[in-house]
Amino acid sequence: MPSDQNIPPGRHALQELISTETSYVCCLQTLIKEYLEPCRKHNVLPVADLKTIFGNVELLASLNSEMLARMRQQVSASAAVGDVLIEFFPLMRMYTDYLTNFQRATERVAECRRRNSRWAKLVDTAERRLASQQQQDGTAYSLSSLLVMPVQRIPRYRLLLAEILKETPPDQHERARLTEAYKLISNIAASINEAMRDVDRRHQTASVIASLVGAPAPLLEPHRKLVRQGSLRLVRETFVQACYVLLFNDVLLCTHPLPASNHAARRYQWQATISLASAWVRDHPDDPRVGHVFELVAADGTWTFAADSPDAKRQWVQSIEALAGELLKHRLDLLFVPSQAGQQPFLDARGRRLPSPPPAGASPPRLQRSAFDIFSAECTAVSIAIGAANSE
Repeated sequence: MPSDQNIPPGRHALQELISTETSYVCCLQTLIKEYLEPCRKHNVLPVADLKTIFGNVELLASLNSEMLARMRQQVSASAAVGDVLIEFFPLMRMYTDYLTNFQRATERVAECRRRNSRWAKLVDTAERRLASQQQQDGTAYSLSSLLVMPVQRIPRYRLLLAEILKETPPDQHERARLTEAYKLISNIAASINEAMRDVDRRHQTASVIASLVGAPAPLLEPHRKLVRQGSLRLVRETFVQACYVLLFNDVLLCTHPLPASNHAARRYQWQATISLASAWVRDHPDDPRVGHVFELVAADGTWTFAADSPDAKRQWVQSIEALAGELLKHRLDLLFVPSQAGQQPFLDARGRRLPSPPPAGASPPRLQRSAFDIFSAECTAVSIAIGAANSE
């Protein structure tokens, strides 16, 4: 194995990058050799459980082993490592699958321990076998410690690159490459974090929808995300009713909490589903009897809500307006597909663009309703709504 002694003096962060990468690759290989491979060889767990627990760790181990070997080659030749990082960092996006699945992996490990004695025995045996090695080098080799290491590695790269840049003189040629590598890993870290937040939002959405009782149709959709939830008052002509509102990116649900038992999760009785498509918010004077009032004007009627404070009202109104605006923009974007070579796009009867223009001299397909007619109807509806709001 090439020596790291060629690292220039004063480059402690570069030395740490190489040494921690060496330890990290060793830990990934240990995870595969001591846990994954025996489990697969002896059919301890179903393939689905193996995939959930270990994810794509074998791909990650292969990627990082190759990057480590290339970095060592560069160091042995007294060459810069910036080019190696620029080559390999874009591939770190494959960490997204592992990280977004990590919570499920930890939960599945615990589930399998409870219901599969062979799995529990395999894990306990491996951890005892690795205990002496842990005492020698100070690295934790328990299954949970090894599984979490890929989660920690991407942020570690960013920190190490920042330190390496501090040790690199401004006039040194390698600094530009290291700066580019730092930007790459920072963008990838941000992208992975956003993907993890999106997974969390989807899990939260699924959990909230699962808590609903009496909804007339399935509400869990791939595109649907929970944006906001909280208590409001639903104002009727003759009475005011407390309700718990669930605001998604395309609909608003009115519910009311059901009595909670000691051990069960909170449940909500469904009352109404309000589509935000073509919806808009109309301000309303505050009423001391009910609170701070606003109206949601939707295709199926007008709904009056009251919040406890001006700030709560403002937040609800802003959230609803933003979501309704996004839905309108999305519909208009679908109507206007960028044309090529100055030609108007050809649309089918549903407003969808045809895969290719018709031959020269051929007439475009007849439309039941043109895109312009649909757009005009949308604009007219919006203008009427704005005029009605201003007149009040």
